Amino acid sequence: MPTIDLVAFIALIAFIGLLAFLLYGGIVMGHQLRLRPIRAVQALPDLVESATETGSPIQINLGSGAISGTQSLAGLSSMAILASLAPSVGVSSQLPVVTTGDGVSALLAQSVLHQAHQQYEQIERAPSPNNTQFTGATPTAYAVGAALLTEKNHPQVSLHVGQLGTEAMWLSVADERQNVRNLMATTATQAAEIPLLASENALFPEEVFALPAYLHPEPEKRQALQNSLVAQDIARWVVVGTILLGSLALTLQSFF
Repeated sequence: MPTIDLVAFIALIAFIGLLAFLLYGGIVMGHQLRLRPIRAVQALPDLVESATETGSPIQINLGSGAISGTQSLAGLSSMAILASLAPSVGVSSQLPVVTTGDGVSALLAQSVLHQAHQQYEQIERAPSPNNTQFTGATPTAYAVGAALLTEKNHPQVSLHVGQLGTEAMWLSVADERQNVRNLMATTATQAAEIPLLASENALFPEEVFALPAYLHPEPEKRQALQNSLVAQDIARWVVVGTILLGSLALTLQSFF
């Protein structure tokens, strides 16, 4: 219907304008938009510091999310998170070990580590192929392989961030056996409660997609990502308010 199309077009233009205003205000005018604190994210520097002090590697388990197919959003989100984490976790004397359940993701993870080494001076050592591991094509096989790597490498810290279902329990048990501190988050909504049960540093699925806005090493890009999140939140409330007002209008119309 023309009226609905016009409303949708106006809403799209309004959202783009809001996003542009927030980006302009945040970057050019210097306004700082603050996101709500996430306890698990606040604990991350302490986890990285403990691994750096002991000289032990950090194991980053990105889950079984693939770059293509129905899990592409989870896979791409994992790569964005790894790119944000690489400068901080790469300063240890032992480079991080990254595991994934998708072959293409493993190659991309290796590329992300190499790019971080070239871009950030604090990462002195170049990553080797051993720093990224494809541990299994199915969720269960992936979790078993990642757990075996935990027992082999004895990391001080494990970061489980990505497409993780019930196999996250395997990873949690491996951490507990090796006395490994961890942070756990999954993009799988059907397994959202597992990190809350398995780790003291847990995130909800929607918080996983927001992690680059909290962790990006470059201040300007981090601020741009934060402004984008604020714009999305405002747009979400506008949509919810529009739906409620529309429902109210239709209800009142039925009485008159």
